[in-house]
Parts: sequence; structure tokens; C-alpha cells
Amino acid sequence: PRAPSDQRSAPPDIPPALRRSFVAATMADAGPAYAVRTESMGGGSVLVVQGPRQGLRAEFRPGAVRIGKTRRSKEEGIPRETAGERGEKIEGDWRLELSLIGVGRDGALGPVGETTPQAAGNRVEYRHDGLTEWYVHGPLGLEQGFTVERRPAGAGPLVVGAALSSNLDASLAKDGSAVELRDGAGGLRVAYRDVSA
Repeated sequence: PRAPSDQRSAPPDIPPALRRSFVAATMADAGPAYAVRTESMGGGSVLVVQGPRQGLRAEFRPGAVRIGKTRRSKEEGIPRETAGERGEKIEGDWRLELSLIGVGRDGALGPVGETTPQAAGNRVEYRHDGLTEWYVHGPLGLEQGFTVERRPAGAGPLVVGAALSSNLDASLAKDGSAVELRDGAGGLRVAYRDVSA
């Protein structure tokens, strides 16, 4: 997911065959500002990333990823790049939660079960039996991917099922290139784009 305020770092208009390499290289060279850290929360610990420019925060919990804005902003006197270091939580005007529900074939998804996320550098992985769900945090936003280690039974296209819960309205962009999440006034808050297989 990527906030609209981060357009200056969006991938340039390059051929699709090169886009995946561009995104991978940009995200891999993200640097320490994009590293995953562990925070104490609710009597336990949670893996967290905080976007240095956007004020976006993602919390990786067993079974789900919560993404949203932090409660403080530049207008309140705390630069967004340091807000996460001060333990700011997702308390802005919008939030969303993503959870993987299954993998398989059309009409025959097998459940994946809940697992505890693991982190290294700017990458978080949820390792399921036969499938790894992963997230990489960097200057282009939060990249989500899936590595399928073995083919599901059956014929037809591979299907990865996910659930989205949010106080935003999700719709397909007019050009079909992204899923856009907008607030009640129609303002674009975050977009899910650059989907490839």
C-alpha cells in the first residue's frame, strides 16, 4: 500500500518487464530508516514499520497486518520521521487490516492458519505450510508478496485469498491499475498498485 503523498517516489513509467526489477532494487536499498523494529504493546510485542515521509505505520500481528496513520503529524510539532520512534500508534482518521485467508484454486481455497511474523532488516515474513506471505518496507511504500513453495491441488489459476477490513471504501481505479481506498469525502488515502505475478 502506498499513500498518495508519496508520488515523488513512485516507479517511473518503465516497461512492465523492467518494473519488477526496479521495485525490487529500490526496496532492497531502502536503508535503516525503513527497518522493522519490535515494540511492546498490550502486554506483548509487535513488529512495526513507520514510513519516514508519509506517517504511515504498519503493525504485523499474528494473523493480520494493521496499516494506518499515526495520531501525530508535522502540524502537531513532531516530525513524521521520528513519530514512530516515540511509540506512536495507529490512531489517525483511517486504518485498514489485511489478513491471508487461504490459497488454492478458484472455488477451492485451503486455509492457511495463523502464524507469528518474523523480521529481518526491512522485511517481514509469515511462514505458512507451503506458502510464505512477505512484506518489504521502503521508499515506494509497503510491498506485499507471496512465495508459493508447492502447487495447490487441482486445475485452474492459482488463487490467494485475502480479507480486507477498513473504515475506507475500496474500489478499482478507473484505469484498472490499482485498488484505491478513499475516505467518506472521496479523498484518496492509500492505493494498492503494481500488482504482478
